[in-house]
Amino acid sequence: MLDAVERRLGRPLRISSGYRGEALNQLVGGVPLSQHRTGQAVDFSCPGFGSPLATARAITRSGIVFDQLIYEFGCRPDGGWIHLSWSARPRRRTLTICSGQRGYRSGLHPCHCAG
Repeated sequence: MLDAVERRLGRPLRISSGYRGEALNQLVGGVPLSQHRTGQAVDFSCPGFGSPLATARAITRSGIVFDQLIYEFGCRPDGGWIHLSWSARPRRRTLTICSGQRGYRSGLHPCHCAG
């Protein structure tokens, strides 16, 4: 799936997290049933293509089959990243989380950051 994403974007991905064992998953604050734990999720950005939000929107429009695509923490100075996962029963679920205080919202939305 990542090869298909790279082909669609025409630029290399910058992967920040892939498979995570239990200890690392706990250390980074991952949920216990994270798809990272089974090697079915990756966090990345694609600076050569554009912002994480623009990248997430392009992937959603592409028809690439995925389970979840989450635009994560766009209020961070680095602009955040994309969480992309796959499963045997893909839901094509899209979510946005701008900050831990605001939580998840359905769909892809810009993050409006204070300050």
